[in-house]
Amino acid sequence: MDIAMLMLCPAAAVLGSFVHMFMVENDFSQMPKLNEERGVVNRIEKSVFSLASWFSVFNQKRWYWIWGRVTVGVAVGMLVALYFVGAINPGAANSAKVLALSVLAGYLAPKLFIAQERAVSQALDKKLPPIVDEAIERVNKSKES
Repeated sequence: MDIAMLMLCPAAAVLGSFVHMFMVENDFSQMPKLNEERGVVNRIEKSVFSLASWFSVFNQKRWYWIWGRVTVGVAVGMLVALYFVGAINPGAANSAKVLALSVLAGYLAPKLFIAQERAVSQALDKKLPPIVDEAIERVNKSKES
């Protein structure tokens, strides 16, 4: 069961990461308008998931973004799987709960990383200036003596 979790949790987290990517790429707050000429949805043509955008525009930045999502999903899924290795009883219900947690972790990982970056940045902004000022004073004192 543990080996299956080590393989399935990263896949589930990648799925959650792709769901988040799909939600970011498309606006679901309103019904899409149809294009009168061809009868297709305009915003779907611009989507990451449309075939035309995948094959007509090989934008390197887009591929890096997608592979970044895959990497984040695999990393988060492995963390979830390793956290629960040996801790759950074999069974479908327990495995489903861990897989659902992996999907949720993959979905929330980008938002959590951004929130963590902001928190660390704010903490450094508060604590770093006094340390830098003290270091400058020490350097000035050592130059004087």
